[in-house]
Amino acid sequence: MKKLLCILSAAAVLLSVSACNSSKNNDNGENTTTTTPSADEIEIPINNGDVDLKFLSDGIDEHGYWEGVNALDYVDIEGFNYVGLEIPAESHTITLGKLNWTIDDFLARNAFFLPEDKITDRAVKDGDKVNIDYVGSIDGVEFERGNSKIGEDGFVNENGYDVFAGNDNFIDDFLTQIIGHTPGETFDVNVSFPDPYQNNPDFAGKDAVFEVTVNYIHPPFTKEYFDENIAGMFDWKTFDEMKEAFREEIERDMVMAFIMQYLLDEVEVNLPEELHAKLLKSSQTRTVEDYRASASRYNIELEMYISLVLGLDNGIDSLLEETAVNDSNNVHKWIVIQAIAEDMEIAPTEGELEEYLTGRGVEEVSLAYGIYGKPFIAQMLLHETILDYVFENAKLL
Repeated sequence: MKKLLCILSAAAVLLSVSACNSSKNNDNGENTTTTTPSADEIEIPINNGDVDLKFLSDGIDEHGYWEGVNALDYVDIEGFNYVGLEIPAESHTITLGKLNWTIDDFLARNAFFLPEDKITDRAVKDGDKVNIDYVGSIDGVEFERGNSKIGEDGFVNENGYDVFAGNDNFIDDFLTQIIGHTPGETFDVNVSFPDPYQNNPDFAGKDAVFEVTVNYIHPPFTKEYFDENIAGMFDWKTFDEMKEAFREEIERDMVMAFIMQYLLDEVEVNLPEELHAKLLKSSQTRTVEDYRASASRYNIELEMYISLVLGLDNGIDSLLEETAVNDSNNVHKWIVIQAIAEDMEIAPTEGELEEYLTGRGVEEVSLAYGIYGKPFIAQMLLHETILDYVFENAKLL
């Protein structure tokens, strides 16, 4: 049953445009203003724990298309060359810091821990895992959440903060500027907040100075560590094979993120207000159900989960307000993806649907249809098929 319930979460990830960055670097702020009705006003069906989620199929036909909607009527498909879309080099260039951070995160989640030795006798190199402390200020005034020694809960952190030199999950080029400095050294890192800046609009476009101290460098991940701890446990047979697998995964994620953002920013869509409202309700329904499914995995109520994860106290209404931009963006992307599918004249076959589900560990296809309804699953497969097609035919510059 858990495998079935993961289908919805996978769909949410597939259609999400925002990246999960560090709280210091959530620079994907949108400047779109969206008015969000309450859950009662849009009559979102709220699931209270049952596994009958067939309402997710409402408004979708058996081929995964929106019923009665000809997306090509609303999308400027002529102005969008989805075959051979050019991906700028900067949109798929992988730094060593990003690669090492991804590997380290994987190891930590699978209970592998690198040696605790501390390197203090050389300068920081690109890709190093480095322990630092920092204090940020704007115009000479320290700002809240800009001090690594004070956590969000107000408690003092004496253990420093681990980062990867050259990674991009801090603001601006913060982690590039620590390269070349030596443990024990204190120096200034100068950065600029993006504009807009969703985390704190008051910081948007402002220059900041971080006083940084490098505490020590962690030992690098090595072939010897791989051979002793990991070889044989996963599909990789060698250290280099593992790194290449992660590199390919990161590149795919980066290219797919570019494609999704391109669909949103560069492909013109003009929807009638009534149709937009209809699809917006579908996205909001899926948003609520995705959070409910996550809450059920922790065996807590939806409202409590929203409060704990997002820090929001008004339940579903505050969740919809928080996700308003993303839900509106989903409507845009759904229509563009369907327009491409119409242009290609494709629809999932029964065999492809079965392969799609069994590939996700679903042993009884009919059970999945009974929970989600066949149209919803067909649409998830249709969307994935189109995005894969655009990805596979993209030109990396």
